[in-house]
Amino acid sequence: MLFRTEGRVEAVLAEVSDLQVLAVRPLSADGNTSPRKAINYKALNGSAQVGERVLLNTVAVELNLGTGGYDFVVGIVGKEWEDEPPGHLIKLRYTPLQTPVLAIEAPESPFHPALESLHPLEGVPVVCCGLHSQIGPVCFAAHAVFKEQGYSGRVVYIMTDSAALPIAWSHLVRELKQNGLLQTTITCGQAFGGDYEAINLYSALQAAKQVASADVVLVGQGPGNAGTQTALGFSGIDQGLALNAALALEGHPICVPRISFADKRPRHYGVSEQTLTVLERVVLGSVQVPLSVMPSQMRETVLTSFRKRGLLDKHAVVEVETDALFNVMATYSWTTMGRKPQEDPYFFQTALAAGIVAAQSALKTS
Repeated sequence: MLFRTEGRVEAVLAEVSDLQVLAVRPLSADGNTSPRKAINYKALNGSAQVGERVLLNTVAVELNLGTGGYDFVVGIVGKEWEDEPPGHLIKLRYTPLQTPVLAIEAPESPFHPALESLHPLEGVPVVCCGLHSQIGPVCFAAHAVFKEQGYSGRVVYIMTDSAALPIAWSHLVRELKQNGLLQTTITCGQAFGGDYEAINLYSALQAAKQVASADVVLVGQGPGNAGTQTALGFSGIDQGLALNAALALEGHPICVPRISFADKRPRHYGVSEQTLTVLERVVLGSVQVPLSVMPSQMRETVLTSFRKRGLLDKHAVVEVETDALFNVMATYSWTTMGRKPQEDPYFFQTALAAGIVAAQSALKTS
């Protein structure tokens, strides 16, 4: 099975600030073979030009993984970087793609003095997601509440390194920023490409407040979560790590539960088993868990799942009306697991509820 191949760039199909979509014809292919689609991350390779040879990683396409049928450019053959490195911190460390970035905490960063000492979050709401698709509704709801109160609130997204590592892979983040629903991004750990780079989640949280002036902080993995149908083997478990970090730094931790009545898989129907595991086994203190107002039968299904795990006693579950916001938000082309808001309403409404609660909390402390 072919996991690496070399090809020549035939066309640049699309380009934004941080990535290119290329048409690349393998050098070994005959004239009847169609070019392959490939993603080139500019942070790693710079811009590719038509006619240049590139080395492709083809493993995701060969294994039929969820990349949308794209290969990834490993490097541009014969092209050397001559720019000065932005900083001394290396991300994707000890891999052939390791690259230098300017860490927001580094001594060479202008923000080093602001982060040199530990500063508590002082109650800043930290909304922790289990899936990347939850961040759109959270941002939308938070800004709707801010707008209603005439407040110019700032939402900062910290992308962890449990799923996609390049934030450029997220079309959702790009759309949220373009629409003014997300102000700043921070990529932490081995994730890269945010407005700011951070070494770990804890320093990223501090930077969100001290540098990015966040009113609401949003934390979650990027696209491409992994699951194994085991008790602990899922990438979204870092939702619990984020909630613990918010607790440790004296923020206001808010959990976005994964709720769906459209997902027919038993482990994700109603309240996802992953959410229950995070809240029962991973989170070390009490956090706020917003729910949207639901029909009585669905509500009872959700509350029964919480009750059986003792979560109604451990955490602060609150119910929020979201119908009006949902009707406006549903005009966006957002999806989760391929389902549109109208097809999976309570997944999106639960995330809206978290955004509402977070913005209301921010307004009380502003």
